[in-house]
This record gives sequence, structure tokens and C-alpha cells, in this order.
Amino acid sequence: MRFDPAKTYPHPVLRPGSTDYRDAEFQVEIKLDRLRGGTKLRVRADFALSDPDLLRLVESGSAKYVLHVLASKVHFRTALDSDEPGIEGLFPEGRLCGQVVLSPFLVCTRGVSGFSAAGWHKDYESLSFTAVPQIVKSERLGPSKS
Repeated sequence: MRFDPAKTYPHPVLRPGSTDYRDAEFQVEIKLDRLRGGTKLRVRADFALSDPDLLRLVESGSAKYVLHVLASKVHFRTALDSDEPGIEGLFPEGRLCGQVVLSPFLVCTRGVSGFSAAGWHKDYESLSFTAVPQIVKSERLGPSKS
């Protein structure tokens, strides 16, 4: 994962190097397997999330684990999502070519009003936020067919 340490947000963010959450972790282990010597790939992402308030959002169906997959050389991107902390995707021959960027997230799938987490840094303790649902799936990108 690539993070810009100079980028700030007006809300708490759980990411490496941030102090917005006390004693919480969001880690992802990604495994890639090339099948039968070709270019068909299996991608597996195993998420580890320790914040109980964020875990409750997943359990209630208000958030999902998401792995965003981008292969710009072949104009392809998609988002694999799951209610469970494991995601697996199988990509056919040639679908992922060149530099491939895999970005894991926890994404809001339903609106949540007044969200706060007990593990936030003291700067955020008295605040609450509204989370707006984000698009989870995307299709192949490329020139439009007119």
C-alpha cells in the first residue's frame, strides 16, 4: 500500500503512521498465484481489523472489506468486496498485465449517521461523523463504444 504521509483528512483515518486511532490495526496480507504457467491469476487478500467499532459496521452490513485492483496498461479496474475478512478473485489470462496496483480498504456501503469510535485519538473524542456509501463494484475501463 502507498500512503502520502503529508495528506491529511478532516476525520480519523486508520492507516500506518497515523495516530488517529489508539491501539487499532488494519493490516492486509495479499497473496498472488499464477495458474498453470500462464497469465491467469488468483488473488487472495486476508484482512486483519482490530477496532471494535469498525468491526460492528461490517457485522451490521454498513461496511465491507474491499480490494481495489487496477491494471492501467490494459485499462482494467475492479473492486472485490466481502462481508468476511477474506477476499479471493480469479482473473483470466491477460486481464492483469503490466504494473498492477492492489489497494485494500474498508468501505461504507450504507449511510451511517453520528459514527464515533471509542479508540479515537483525544482530538476526535467529542466528535461524530456521517459516513456516505461508496460505489463498491466497477467494470472494465476503456474507450467508450459509440
